[in-house]
Amino acid sequence: QLFARLDYDVSDTVRAYVQFAGTFKRNENYAEYVRLNNVTLTSDNPFLSPEIQSALSAGGSTFRYRNTFSEGEDRRQHAISNSDQWVATAGLAGKLGSFDWGVDYVHGRAKLKTTVENNLNQQHLAAALDAVMSPATGQIVCQASRANPAAYGDCVPLNPFGPTAAGAASLDYIYGTTHYNAVTVMDDISGHVAGSPFDTWAGPLNVALSAEWRKISFEAESDATSDDLVDCTGLRYNCSANQTQYYLTLPAQDKVSQ
Repeated sequence: QLFARLDYDVSDTVRAYVQFAGTFKRNENYAEYVRLNNVTLTSDNPFLSPEIQSALSAGGSTFRYRNTFSEGEDRRQHAISNSDQWVATAGLAGKLGSFDWGVDYVHGRAKLKTTVENNLNQQHLAAALDAVMSPATGQIVCQASRANPAAYGDCVPLNPFGPTAAGAASLDYIYGTTHYNAVTVMDDISGHVAGSPFDTWAGPLNVALSAEWRKISFEAESDATSDDLVDCTGLRYNCSANQTQYYLTLPAQDKVSQ
């Protein structure tokens, strides 16, 4: 936190001041581990042994699976928020005969910058979970990279079986870093005059007049909003059109003011 103030007597009847106050804060927090909640996997998933594939195939071409990535490399969602708030004020005050007067100007600005690391990309997750064996190379690849290579040419298949089975490259693929920035600005001008113009039989007559003008604006930008939905083209499982691209979303807002 910062605070500074300067007062200066312009004359015997006029005083000027400038004041600054600021708060600069950083917060960090971690969310829970990513959970695969009843996702659909193929019975011939190449990360499974032939024996398990054969046993699962007896029940159908797909099966449901649950898992929590709580072991191995720590990839919990990590949010870092930097909040800067400051207010600058300047004004004049003085006396004019029996009247006191003052004029003040206030400019305030608040900025919130949030970075979310390891934000789950739900479209990439759906692609990475659908692993197949490439007949051309004999390597495990994403089915989506064969069905839609333009969109999923960089897909890295994810092995969800076992506490440390998921490799760093596949985790890098399903997680992303998203950003949110919001700015609020306020300008305020106020003035007042107060005093006693004359006395009456009951005592001094006190009068006061004040006026104020204020403008506040707000705008926010985000690269992971609730309007950014997945594109299921080329994805066979674990994708629905109403899913958001990223698990955690933050709203964008065009500049508004009043």
